[in-house]
Amino acid sequence: MLNHENFAVSLGRAVETIRAQPDAIQEQKSQLRALVALTKFGSATVMLGGEALTVEGTTVPPAFPGIRTLTQQMEGHLIREVRIAQNASAADLLALVRALAVNIGGFEGDGGFEERMRASRATSVTVLSVREDKLAASGRPVSVTEAFEIGPILEAAKETSTVAESSAPSVPPQSALSAALAKLNAEYEGANVLDQASAVAQLVLEALQEDRIEEAVDAIANLVRLEDGLEEGSPRRSLGIVLRRVLTGKALARVAKMALDARHRDAAIAVLRRGGADGTEVLLHELGEANSLAERRAFFDALREMTEGARQILHLMEHHEWFVVRNVAELIGELRLAEGVPALGKALSHHEPRVRRAAAGALAQIGTAPTVEPLRRALRDADREIRITVAAALGGKRAAQLAMPLVLAAEGEDDEEVLREFCRALGRIGTADALQALIKMVQPGGRILKRKAAGPRLAAIDGLKASGSAAAIGTLEGLTGDNDKDVRQAVERALQDLQQRK
Repeated sequence: MLNHENFAVSLGRAVETIRAQPDAIQEQKSQLRALVALTKFGSATVMLGGEALTVEGTTVPPAFPGIRTLTQQMEGHLIREVRIAQNASAADLLALVRALAVNIGGFEGDGGFEERMRASRATSVTVLSVREDKLAASGRPVSVTEAFEIGPILEAAKETSTVAESSAPSVPPQSALSAALAKLNAEYEGANVLDQASAVAQLVLEALQEDRIEEAVDAIANLVRLEDGLEEGSPRRSLGIVLRRVLTGKALARVAKMALDARHRDAAIAVLRRGGADGTEVLLHELGEANSLAERRAFFDALREMTEGARQILHLMEHHEWFVVRNVAELIGELRLAEGVPALGKALSHHEPRVRRAAAGALAQIGTAPTVEPLRRALRDADREIRITVAAALGGKRAAQLAMPLVLAAEGEDDEEVLREFCRALGRIGTADALQALIKMVQPGGRILKRKAAGPRLAAIDGLKASGSAAAIGTLEGLTGDNDKDVRQAVERALQDLQQRK
């Protein structure tokens, strides 16, 4: 069943985030995912009557996070009712949130609430306005693509609303946990916060024992969200005490399973992140025990979002299952854990090529001085995919120490595709030695006996284009009259691409 308070808070926080943190893309994505997940449980009608905001008839206290912002924006844009269908699309929800976040009266033309909603052509969200000139003649709720193009009759809308409310199915009573959580959300900065939070904690533990895991996860995530929003002081300390009581190893193990459920994934990860190193350890255990590719990917993705205890993953580089080692190697690379370099270097000798590729890519991502020697070996690995993986990941100043190993590897490389990737890497690194090697490689050689083959020269052109430096451009311009037709055409394309980048 849809938790009405959680839905209102998620919608309000999404609007608030876009208004207050327009550049916080990851946070906005997280809020949107939470909204999408909540709509899986059912439709939601958000109504504004007077100063009270309700979701499916349940009044949401204005003290809840994000509710004041949501109320103010609905009032300012003269929106009386928003109906969101079950399984509403992410695109429609994003359009709604962005439109609600628009500054009131601050936009004209195509920048206001009405214009944005009309342009979105959303079908799973309907809007009813308090403006008489924005209602259907019958008063029926209309899709947002219609809502701002049809004629008035406010009274008919009121009558329709009354009929709809009287015929709507009754809302099931709140569970004891939902009721206790709603009370805490309304009074979480009061003097009795410890008692109220303790009551919620007890009900959470009971929910876990009774296998009401979804309800428990959402409730714990709510506690974490409240704690995050509080300044240092007694209420925050009280919530911290309660969360430490709830977040036992056994509870975290139950929560980790919910990372497999898209509806509860964000809540589960928030809880596991709050569990710190213990949460990471639980996810590592689940990753090692996962039986299917989908489960391994879900736990791996969850691990990438953990902020504490990540170094515990290193011992899994000795796991007997190759796919676990591969996943952990990729994770070490994404987290750029310098402590993992020795284990990654050892994994370059693993019997499974996919593990060696993951280890090589991770070493290139880390890019510290100790990675130079193992990467030098990887650049000469018998598996061409490993050589390509390493080269594709190299670039910038942090890879400068690998410029000469790359030059030497390129001189002995027979595979043209691999050679192109080596040259692109040299161009991205862009040191004097790297550019000099590319300039030497692209030269035509002697007129007859020492004429160079086109393959290496074409690869060098790719490298010079990747560099884009003045020296690289000057070299390419000097080759526009080359005797080799393929070289001339490649140079022309490279110069055109560089010109378009400006």
